[in-house]
Amino acid sequence: PGARCAWIEVMNKNKDPNFSAFIDSILASKMLEVCATTLPQISIPRVFGSPKYPEHLKTRAAIFEKRANQAYDIFSKVPGLICHRPQGAFYMSVVFEDGVFHPGQKLQAANPQLREYVDALCQNVPGDKQFVYNLLASKGICIVPLTGFATDLCGFRVTMLNTDDTVRNTLFQEIADSVTEFLNS
Repeated sequence: PGARCAWIEVMNKNKDPNFSAFIDSILASKMLEVCATTLPQISIPRVFGSPKYPEHLKTRAAIFEKRANQAYDIFSKVPGLICHRPQGAFYMSVVFEDGVFHPGQKLQAANPQLREYVDALCQNVPGDKQFVYNLLASKGICIVPLTGFATDLCGFRVTMLNTDDTVRNTLFQEIADSVTEFLNS
């Protein structure tokens, strides 16, 4: 568990046409399968068995610890949210406090058609889904509602996979600001 993830990071793909074609072929073949693919199943034992792997793992853990701390520092300051510092995960679950939702909470949608569509989606759904639909229509930011994971807790889940610190932290701050705006609407 935890060794499989739907994320690939490729540097300098466009510098070499052969490398670019190779990466495209990996992505195309990955899209054909729903679960762990054959290529990772074959390569993972060699990766995990490499003498370089422990240092690589230590470096990656430090990267995700830094990202987790940044996410926690942003979301823990938002009134109406409950969060715990992630430990070893590449995602963070944030829970809305009980009683923060009330009818009519909205974020301004990018256009009237989106507003109408989101209003229709928000009928008789948990507050976290209302928030994520509004966030997507307003800011174009896609996060996952916690109730989508078969829990009664209303909240959302964000990943810490984006490698650009500025972009990732800007997104986290935009989500945090949107929570405040939504809850105060």
